[in-house]
Amino acid sequence: MSFPGGSVPDDGARRRAPGRISSVASRFHFRGRAREGPAILTANLRPRDMIAYHPSHSPASNAAALLLCLAAAAFCGGHGVAEPQAGSVLAYPMAEGQGDRLVDSVGGHDAALTSGEWVRNRDRAALRFDGRTAFAALEDSAAIALTTDFSVAVWFRAQSSMEPVALVVRPPTFRLLLYPQSRKLLVEVTGAAGKRVYGSFAAPVRLAAWQHVAITCTPGEGVRLFLDGQEAFHDGADLGPLAPAAGPLRIGLGIDPAQRRYFRGLLAGFRLWDRARTQKEIAQLMADEQPALQSTFRGPDDVAPKLPPAAPLAVGSRKQLFIDERFIEAQRGVALHMNPPQKLGPILLPEKPWELGMGFCASVIEDGGTLKLFYRCEPPEGGANVCLATSPDGVHWERPSLGLIEYAGSKGNNIVCSGVGESVVFLDPHGAPEQRYKMSVMLHWPEPDKAGLYCHTSPDGLHWTPGPRVLDIAPDTANQAAWDVQRGKYVAYVRKWDPLRKFGRIEMDDVLQPWPYDRLGESAYFIWGKDKIAVPSKEMPTAFGYDELDPVESDHYNPAVVEYPWAQSAYFSFPSPYLHFPPPPAGKYHNDGLLDIQMAVSRDGVAFHRLSREPYVPLSLESQPDSKSLYMAVGMLRVGDDLFQYYGGYAATHGEHDEVRKAGKPHGSFCAVKQRLDGFVSADAAYTGGELLTPPLTFTGGRLVLNLDTSAMGCCQVGILDASGDALEGFGTDLCDEIHGNYLAKPVSWGGNTDVSTLAGKPVRLHFAMRAAKLYAFQFEGE
Repeated sequence: MSFPGGSVPDDGARRRAPGRISSVASRFHFRGRAREGPAILTANLRPRDMIAYHPSHSPASNAAALLLCLAAAAFCGGHGVAEPQAGSVLAYPMAEGQGDRLVDSVGGHDAALTSGEWVRNRDRAALRFDGRTAFAALEDSAAIALTTDFSVAVWFRAQSSMEPVALVVRPPTFRLLLYPQSRKLLVEVTGAAGKRVYGSFAAPVRLAAWQHVAITCTPGEGVRLFLDGQEAFHDGADLGPLAPAAGPLRIGLGIDPAQRRYFRGLLAGFRLWDRARTQKEIAQLMADEQPALQSTFRGPDDVAPKLPPAAPLAVGSRKQLFIDERFIEAQRGVALHMNPPQKLGPILLPEKPWELGMGFCASVIEDGGTLKLFYRCEPPEGGANVCLATSPDGVHWERPSLGLIEYAGSKGNNIVCSGVGESVVFLDPHGAPEQRYKMSVMLHWPEPDKAGLYCHTSPDGLHWTPGPRVLDIAPDTANQAAWDVQRGKYVAYVRKWDPLRKFGRIEMDDVLQPWPYDRLGESAYFIWGKDKIAVPSKEMPTAFGYDELDPVESDHYNPAVVEYPWAQSAYFSFPSPYLHFPPPPAGKYHNDGLLDIQMAVSRDGVAFHRLSREPYVPLSLESQPDSKSLYMAVGMLRVGDDLFQYYGGYAATHGEHDEVRKAGKPHGSFCAVKQRLDGFVSADAAYTGGELLTPPLTFTGGRLVLNLDTSAMGCCQVGILDASGDALEGFGTDLCDEIHGNYLAKPVSWGGNTDVSTLAGKPVRLHFAMRAAKLYAFQFEGE
């Protein structure tokens, strides 16, 4: 293996005195001695020089592993493609290496290609899928007859992804999903009678390495999955005749495009048979095709030519968060991690006569330096009011005596609006002065012809004017609307049932005019009965919902979406996953279960995904006021360098609320959590070291600052490379001054120099070499 710019010195030549840290980019310090860690990318290493990481390789060779996923793009067609085997009904060998279709070498069933990029070398061709828009589809998949037996196989080379991605689906006959981050596969095969085989299991999935996967199905033997020729899954169920195709065959995209199960990486050699291949036959197919695939990435530069750099991402001088893999082109020893906030406990309890219950439907707003919490409360006599609490610091809250609404013969209370249903207040920067504040209000019944969602207005959040009905279907619970700065439009997120609870998205120019949606007519969903108002179902696209990783009979409550104002292109949602308990007689209550709070992220606010299924805010211990049901308020407040969020907490399950209310017991609370600025997600490096490489970027500004935490034992260095991966003079990773400690905006320096203005406007990559560090954000500042 050759390295441009000279050979890498022997390890011994670089070794220094024991106990000395020469550079985090080449050495890690452990108690009593200096130990060689996994090698870090050398400053002059280019993408074409990468080979697969392996513990037995030399440190110099291991350094090459980081950019293997980039070099994988150099790979082309013609040779090394196996001939079709008996029983083939569809084959996309991808030998053409160009065009907008995948050519079927068996029966002429070509597939349309969307956005995929052909990559080539002298032996093979393959397709690069970007994980965002690229996929291939055979719309008339029903033309491929499968009766009781079939096999499907494909070569894949996956890049990291936090969410499951689709390799191939033919609904409802079969689907094959990959979970790159958790190293799992999911296989599902369905029979015509509705019986199915479903398996989600850990498998030896490797990133940035070619692997072969195949599914076989035959009566009497069931369904098998082979990974790299070895059986990884077997279910002996006899499905009988297979379910006929009811949708297109898709490669690289799942059944529901709205879920965005886009594959990220390379695919090659897709095949479908109308018979079950044996393990020996699958192994032979692998043996025929594997050498050409592997040789593509191990050889002189004419075999793996230098990649044309991808179009750079324009980051300007805005802060960039690591909420997903947008800024991770390649990594080793680094993983994205969701960081729960610190619980601060209750800030409000139901202590006033008009507050029998509280904790659901709330929002926080900063206006002119005043921190405001608008919250819904339920008086003992029934109904609901909207109240206001204020705070000087986000921690200590009080109820101002407003003198606006009479309750029990007195106006000495904090009620701002009475007799409203489920409601959420927001501040509209584009509203007329008399309409700066707006409130989405849900009205159910007893008058179905008037039920729906309304939008009230106010100049100050205190004096409210009833507004028009903007939605004539009833989305229920904490629906929200806001001005979306990135899109320059109003956006609403509303409850929908499809078939269980999700939330949908509506975009509009005027929030006070009827909100647009697709009318379903007779197909409308009347979950409460035909004599009541319909509820949203398929009238608008889904922004977030449960998927196959969630427990059966679980869904999600309120959206609680925030367009994060302190960084570029970052949206957060904090839905409440609702685990349903069995109804009576098996269970105690109807519509019962537990809810905590998860976190989902998005770059555009259109579709959200979860980095982790772990709770963002978990339930507290039994008997605590937030031990059974949690609902996040809309919004977050920044006080200094701290972020505060608020949630309603109950010591009652979902179905238990009615019993508590009928008993006249005060219930519910509002609680606070504190989050680090930008701290929701971090790119975490292992204690033994790790590194991360960004895609090409362009920036404006004069210095690079980081939000990171290495604590005492960790370390971070940063290199600035050109778009091809070559270190720029004076900005090599090994020249970077080591960073130790915990910072919100730490300037990066190279030999004391922080000035990067000479690189502004040019495509560059950032290379982070870290140990025991959490990297939250980066920013080029000081234009």
